[in-house]
Amino acid sequence: MMAENDAVEEGKAEEIIDDDMFIADDELQATIEEDEVVEAEAEPVVERKKRRDSPALRQIMTWFAACGRCSFFLAGYRLICDEEALETAVANRSKKWLVVPWSHALAELIHKTYGSRIDISCYHFEGQCVECHRRFTFQGSEKDDEPATFRIELKP
Repeated sequence: MMAENDAVEEGKAEEIIDDDMFIADDELQATIEEDEVVEAEAEPVVERKKRRDSPALRQIMTWFAACGRCSFFLAGYRLICDEEALETAVANRSKKWLVVPWSHALAELIHKTYGSRIDISCYHFEGQCVECHRRFTFQGSEKDDEPATFRIELKP
């Protein structure tokens, strides 16, 4: 310890510091150049296409955005199903209802969003959002080859 203190006092601190702890400027420059070469060789980044929502879809999204639970439902449905399914549902909507095909994932989404557990053995179920009072219904299918449907009210 005393020898180290003497070396520092005499201005010989460079002798104490291990040379391996620092990278020389030329080594740093070589590392940077290697990184640039690796980045240049990497596959080009594919840019995501911007979504171009239809005006009707944008309008429905703004209606659902007014309520926390309903916006969660619409965002969840958009993730569970693909964009085309939502756009098809919007295109095929009636004046007051958005009708979507039934699935197990949709049942879980409804349970997580509205707290309603819909049993598929039921033929008909009605509920409403506790925040905005938007109504929704489940309608079972009379035939085995037809899917059940879920519809949710469209209101601004």
